[in-house]
Amino acid sequence: MANALVHTLAGLLMENPLLSLEIVPGNIGAYLVEPPSPGQPSKEFPFLYTDGHLGVPKKTLHHLYPLALELLNTESRKDQLDASCVILLANPAHQTAMNTRKRLIQSATLSAHAELNFSARLLPSSRPASKESILWAHRRWIFSVLYPPAMPYFEAPSPGWVCSSEDPEIPPDVIEKEFELISRCCEMYPRNYHAWSHYHFVVQCIHASLRSSHPADSPHLPLFAVEFLKLRRWIESHVSDHSAVHQFCSIISLLQSSDLPRYQSVLAPLVDGQFEHALGLVASFPSHESLWMYLRAMITLSPVNATTLAGKAISSTAALDGPFRQKFVSWVKFTEK
Repeated sequence: MANALVHTLAGLLMENPLLSLEIVPGNIGAYLVEPPSPGQPSKEFPFLYTDGHLGVPKKTLHHLYPLALELLNTESRKDQLDASCVILLANPAHQTAMNTRKRLIQSATLSAHAELNFSARLLPSSRPASKESILWAHRRWIFSVLYPPAMPYFEAPSPGWVCSSEDPEIPPDVIEKEFELISRCCEMYPRNYHAWSHYHFVVQCIHASLRSSHPADSPHLPLFAVEFLKLRRWIESHVSDHSAVHQFCSIISLLQSSDLPRYQSVLAPLVDGQFEHALGLVASFPSHESLWMYLRAMITLSPVNATTLAGKAISSTAALDGPFRQKFVSWVKFTEK
């Protein structure tokens, strides 16, 4: 009976069209208005499944976890598949379960598309899952299985970007959903380093596709432009997110490079006014170090004379005080030597 619950939960996780997945506190008894009819529990019992939304009681999940560990060691691929679903929901850092799923994909027991969907459900299911490095790495591996690399290119890559001939050429509609998933996970766990590292990978794939494609109307181009503006708005509402600021500055550096000449009419205007944007954020939120780092980066990356911009920044922030401004002034004096 207990093993049957492992398979039931795995079926809900893998097969049903889920809109949301969440581990909820307590056990099933806390959520029942009335007990189920004797001998006639619903197919989802003791889980909470309503209109595409699945809640898994935490105590129930912890009860199933050791049973799933036993099933993972059986010879049955069905048992391994279902057990790994439950194990990763309870413990998203379980490397053996993750490697088992890789082997099942390689043996064609598990569809890579199905695994991509499962991964998208699992990552925002809990705070630990949303920041787990092996889950994000596994997702990148799935993309490498599903999509061939972009066509080879021979120009030198942009500074700060480790472009590879193995970067998969991911369709724009899939990339758009990937950005939405990253955003959800970063909302769930602020300053989510591993999610932002995955963001860098996705932008790198867009970059590789743009460099390898010849049409000036590449479908990746408007996606890139829209995401740049979304990330700018993200920084405005998440002013302490160092990783987001770092990614934004990296993209600005990428846009200023000359390896995408046929797209410059669309991409170049995006970087206009970024110094003023950074300066305005610092003036509004001077206690956030990430914004002072943003301002420093904009001075360094701007085509305008850095000394001129640094002087303007110091003058504009003269009324501010605090350790971050003092560090900024020290940095300006050091760079002017």
